[in-house]
Amino acid sequence: MCPNSPDNRVLSRLCRCILGLPTEQTSQREVQTQMNFAAKLRARRAEARNRKAVARAIDMATTPSMRHELMAIAQAQVTTLR
Repeated sequence: MCPNSPDNRVLSRLCRCILGLPTEQTSQREVQTQMNFAAKLRARRAEARNRKAVARAIDMATTPSMRHELMAIAQAQVTTLR
């Protein structure tokens, strides 16, 4: 098989990925997928921090009316159900 044949280049790139070696080229789609994944992780952590902060504020509310108001605000901010 010729060293520059398309099949050999794909196999070489696949082996480099499996072994964790740097590839010669990274496609735009691969970069975009990695960036989207990182952005999703950051957003998920930010949501978790916000949920904890809201829960802490509700627990530390001084009056029942303030607690009820915080709970109403928290429920209004929930946009997705899991």
